Amino acid sequence: MSNNATHSISKRSSDSVLGEAAHALQPPHKRHGSLERALSAPQSRTNAHSRARSVSPVRRNRKHPYQYTGAPITPTKQPLSIHTKHISIDNGLPSPIPSPQKQCTTAADRLLPLAHFADLSLRPATPDAETSRPALRAGSPARAAATLTPHAVFATPEIVNRILGHLCAMEKGGAKGTGARGTLHSCALVNRLWNDVAMGYLLRDLSFTDSGKFVDYMLRSKTLYAQGRNAALTPRSLSLHKLGNLRTQDLAVGMSAAPVHFRALEAMQFYICPNLLPPNAWFPQLANLRKLALPGNRQVDDKFMIEASLHLTRLEHLDLRACGSISDVGVVSIASRCRNLKLINLGRHKNGQRITDVSLVALGKYTDVQTVGVAGCDVTDSGLWEFAKVNGANVRRLSVNNCRLLTNMSLPYLFAYNYFPNLVVLEIRNVEQFTNVKPLVKFSMWRKAQGSPLLVESCDRVSQLLRAEEDRLRKKRALTSLREMNQWVNAMDEA
Repeated sequence: MSNNATHSISKRSSDSVLGEAAHALQPPHKRHGSLERALSAPQSRTNAHSRARSVSPVRRNRKHPYQYTGAPITPTKQPLSIHTKHISIDNGLPSPIPSPQKQCTTAADRLLPLAHFADLSLRPATPDAETSRPALRAGSPARAAATLTPHAVFATPEIVNRILGHLCAMEKGGAKGTGARGTLHSCALVNRLWNDVAMGYLLRDLSFTDSGKFVDYMLRSKTLYAQGRNAALTPRSLSLHKLGNLRTQDLAVGMSAAPVHFRALEAMQFYICPNLLPPNAWFPQLANLRKLALPGNRQVDDKFMIEASLHLTRLEHLDLRACGSISDVGVVSIASRCRNLKLINLGRHKNGQRITDVSLVALGKYTDVQTVGVAGCDVTDSGLWEFAKVNGANVRRLSVNNCRLLTNMSLPYLFAYNYFPNLVVLEIRNVEQFTNVKPLVKFSMWRKAQGSPLLVESCDRVSQLLRAEEDRLRKKRALTSLREMNQWVNAMDEA
């Protein structure tokens, strides 16, 4: 037998072996006749490159014994009903129990689509818009505006009150760029509901920066509150800003009797109104006043303070900055009658000799004041000692700027012996005789370790002293810690 015949027989025998192996690896339903087809298939000759890249018959015909070869499954469009049934114990009837998956909703499902708010409008309803304007082209902006109706959101008093409450807060904050100034006045012109809600905010917190508008309000106050009208809208605060051309006598215009509508007033603030004071006829109706701010007023004197102390017994906040005409007499009268006082500011640039230790001792003896400002006053070390011994535990803010009579005999020792344990802010600018800052630095570091740091507002000289002393104390503590560690290590080695 020739070499070519031998080669062909060996190749056929190898092909038959491969066919039998492929037949054995196939699933049972495909084994019939597959071996005969594999052996009887003609063998085609190919070149060496294609024969090397050809796929093995075993690998080509290999299938998983559990592979599905039937008709393709088409998904059904009918949704699956995920419900289970159980037999009720009471009546034996089947009752469906919904699947928990049906009750689960996401946050996105609860949000309303944007199209739901597309019809929000404050325009009044126009039922005859179609008949009155037939010439408007369909789809035009004018026709769309004519057919809009107000949304139910803007007709709900609670929601309108919430909206205008936010606008009122924006006006009080005076945020720049928000365009909120005067917005409440525009809201009062929308409809009756918006007018009622807006007037509640406008009449509750009165604020005027124009003298003409303030005079107009006083002239209309009689009719505004006549016969019980707007009785629930009595103002809670009155603020006047930069009304330098008004005088105290002008406040009587339109108010021949006492201002009955000021009985609920809790705050009165006259900023940069040097010639304007509340008339004495107002005081009997200001029994609920808790805040009185008259900074820079030249008309405030001891007589006014005595008259105010007789009626303003609930006063808690008293701002008398730059009121140089007040002396110890007026401060003692306020301190002895206004026992609820929490803040008083007597700071000034002139006439500092009018406020002395007498005022400071009276404030500590009769009140539990927390914020004290005596900047520029002739307060001495002895007066500060007496005040700290009586009321030092209540003080949270202390201002002694420009107190030229204070020395190292008061503040350093008061901080060293912790007479102000709850102090949060200390203003100590231009106190020339104050040089011993070591107790203050230690007190500040202790408060910081306690989690309530002390804010010290000082001048450049005192700030440099504080920084230098703090660096020295930190270096000293670092050296002490290093020395103690060396002693501990040496003791361990010796042992």
